[in-house]
Amino acid sequence: MTTDARGHTTWAGSEHPSRASLLAFGLSINDPINVANATARATKLTELATAGVTPSTSAPLFFFMADTGQLVQTTDGTTFAILVASTGPTAWVPALTASGGGVSLGSGSTATGVYSKTGEWVDAYFSIQFGTSGVTVGTGTYRISVPVTIHADLASVTDGTIPLGQVRLRDASTGTERIYEAITRSDDANTFELRAIDANDNSAVTNAAPWTWGISDRLRGVLHYRAA
Repeated sequence: MTTDARGHTTWAGSEHPSRASLLAFGLSINDPINVANATARATKLTELATAGVTPSTSAPLFFFMADTGQLVQTTDGTTFAILVASTGPTAWVPALTASGGGVSLGSGSTATGVYSKTGEWVDAYFSIQFGTSGVTVGTGTYRISVPVTIHADLASVTDGTIPLGQVRLRDASTGTERIYEAITRSDDANTFELRAIDANDNSAVTNAAPWTWGISDRLRGVLHYRAA
């Protein structure tokens, strides 16, 4: 047997494949192993050790954890470094607030969202709709909460704002729709604001802009950003 350029145990030029050599070749392919949870991972490590495969610094083992969505690596069979973490889809309830307070979505309103997280990156969808009665639109700039705190590198920008996604606004009374950008805030990593997508107009969404909000009006959007 010999070792190829990828580090696999394989046959030398003069050798003929045998059951043992085929088994050695298969065991030398270090692809991620899918396991249900930590218990299943421990069982798999025992099976591999019985077959002569143990993790080391030069030959780590990789496991994809179905219960947590994480890809982990071990060099000793005891400690596990998370290489990639993925969660979702997970339900989340976005909150609409105003800089001056006083927002109430009212009776019959909805606020729903779903997000997933892969490594440091979050992808999310949300929908917020005012109800049909008891609506109060508050005062000031509108803000919407995020499902996972925004990374400091984005949220701490002071010489501008970073776009996180797009949001479609709908005025139920007229059927008018507008698309705005979701943007970071330098003073809060847990909410974002909305600005017009226009080089000549970067006005914010407020209780009175781009229209005076009221019953059955809606905000729907998608986000993609780096999480803390």
